Amino acid sequence: MKEVVGGYHWLIKNSQKVPQRDVFIEPRMAVGITSNNVVYFILVDGRQATYSNGMSFGNLSDVFFALGVKDAINLDGGGSSTLVVKENTEWRVKNKPSDGSQRPVANAWTIVDVKK
Repeated sequence: MKEVVGGYHWLIKNSQKVPQRDVFIEPRMAVGITSNNVVYFILVDGRQATYSNGMSFGNLSDVFFALGVKDAINLDGGGSSTLVVKENTEWRVKNKPSDGSQRPVANAWTIVDVKK
C-alpha cells in the first residue's frame, strides 16, 4: 500500500444503509463515494449546545443515502473533526472543532487541486 487512511463504522455498503447500534450524538467526519466516483466528505461539528450537538451514525448514514452514495465510512471524529482550507497563502480552520481549536493528530486526508 502506498497511501492509507483508516476508518470504522460502515455507514453505507453496496448502496444499502448499514444498521447502526451506536446511537451517540458526537462530532463526525466521514467519506462516501457514488457509483460515478463522486466523493463526498461530511464534517459535523458537535459538543457545542449553542452551535451543534453532533450527529449519530444513523443520521450520518441517512445523509449519505440521500446523496446516492454506494459506500461510506466514518473516519476519526470527536475533537479530531477539523476542516482546514488554504485560502491564498493562509491555512484557515473552517469549522468549530469541539476542543475549541485544532487537535494535534498524526494523520489527515488531503485534497489537492493539481493544475496542469
